This record gives sequence, structure tokens and C-alpha cells, in this order.
Amino acid sequence: MAMATNFDTGMRLADILLEVGEEVNALDYDATTGLAQLPTGELLAKIRRHVNAGYRYFARSNPRWTWLEHRVVLTLDPTGKGPDNIEQDPARYRLPDYIQGRPKGNWTFIDEISAYETVLDTSWDYVRQRFAVTNNTTGTPRLAGISVYQPEIGRQGWQVLFWPSPGTAFTIEAQFRIRPRKLINLDDRLMAGSDHDEAIIKCAVEDWRRMDEDDPTAWERAQQARDQAIRASILIDLENVPGRLGRWTDPGAARGHVNPRLLSYNGVTTYNGTDVATTNF
Repeated sequence: MAMATNFDTGMRLADILLEVGEEVNALDYDATTGLAQLPTGELLAKIRRHVNAGYRYFARSNPRWTWLEHRVVLTLDPTGKGPDNIEQDPARYRLPDYIQGRPKGNWTFIDEISAYETVLDTSWDYVRQRFAVTNNTTGTPRLAGISVYQPEIGRQGWQVLFWPSPGTAFTIEAQFRIRPRKLINLDDRLMAGSDHDEAIIKCAVEDWRRMDEDDPTAWERAQQARDQAIRASILIDLENVPGRLGRWTDPGAARGHVNPRLLSYNGVTTYNGTDVATTNF
């Protein structure tokens, strides 16, 4: 499963904790080297809480952040033994836990294997029904539905089910809206990318200063620094906005054929009087 490259460019939690801790005078220093060190115990947990609060604030500060739109790429495995397969089911795949619900449109084939261009996004229940009522269970996926996936061990995430089950190792992609993951481990990275590290640090410092009753002016200064950093981040982010989001025309379920938006999200059983299960779109 692939993800956008800026997931790898944002600062690590360990570095953010050091930056925030230094600004709020909450660090320890090595007596020999004089270098800053992360505190331990409750103080470390407190800085982490403020970092995550600042991170959430930053994500909510602009509903049009381009970094909240992410491309998820899946390579389907007809053997069911791929790294993203669930229970060795070739039709069922694990999606990242940071996505927010359904994709923003249909899945798109990005290889040259399929004669089709898109896999229609529909409901999980409808895809299951197609498996239940048709014998056409293997081939080129034409329908996809996602639902919440809760493994026995690990974080809750999302899963996608394709119909028919892929008969070839197709590669597909879809665009999703994401939510920032909570930073827990010291190696966890900010999902916004390095362009926004500074603004997120300022948001975390402001969140800390808000609780500082001894120096209310420090909170005011922190608010100003936070707002200025967010404005700078917005200007940077605007540079990433394409001239027009999406395509001028929808390519259709098959190249040169039916528009996938004619098939509703709730699922349809026929198209032009023919059963969808047997229609060669």
C-alpha cells in the first residue's frame, strides 16, 4: 500500500517534543555536554499531549488543506497472500486507519492490464450482495465498497471489498480525505509534511501557554505566533493547489463507455435493462 511522500518528510515526534519543550522551558540538560534532553514521566506525557492538541488544532484551522487529501495505491493479489489482504481473501484489503470514510470518487486503474479505467465506488453491502447472487466472482474488479475494519490486535482501520475478485495483480488508486494520526511513538511523523512543521510547533506552544496562569501575556504572544505561522502555512499550501481539481470529463467504467456516476452509491441492479452482474461495461 503506497502513500504520499510528505508522510516521510514531516518531523519526528521526538524532534517536535524537543522544539516545544525548549520553547516552554520544560527540557532537561546533560550536565556534561549541555545538550537538551527529553524529560521523562509525567512531564514528557504532558508535552506530548500539548503537541497532539496543537496538531489537531492545526488540521482544523483550514478545511482546504491540500495535505489532507491523500492518494492510496493498492496492488491487488489474486492469491490472497499479499501484504494488504485480509484473511487471505483476494477480494478483501486493508486500508490505512487514517482515512476518513469513502474515497473521493471512484478507484482508477493505473496499470495497462485492465480494459477498464475505473472501479465504481458503491456500498460494502451491495458488493457483498453481488457475490451472493452471481456466479461471476473472478475477473476485473468493477465494484468496490469500504467499511470499518477492527483487527483483533491493532488499531481500528478500514477495509475494501472488490467485485468480482481480482483474477490478476491489478494496481489501482483512489483519493481519500484523511485525519491526522495521534503521535504516540517517538518515531511517528507529522502527516502534513515539512512545510508545516513550524506552524504545528507554534500551535503546540500556544496550547501549553493557554494553561500558564502566571504569565497571561505569554499566551497572547503565543497566539500571535501561532496565527502568523498558520497564515504562512496556508500561503505555502495554496501553491500546491492545482488549477482545477479532478478531471474535465469522467473516463467512465470502461474506456469510452458508461459514466460511472450513472450508477448510484446505493448500488443498482440493472443498466439499460441488463443485469449489472453480467453487463460488459
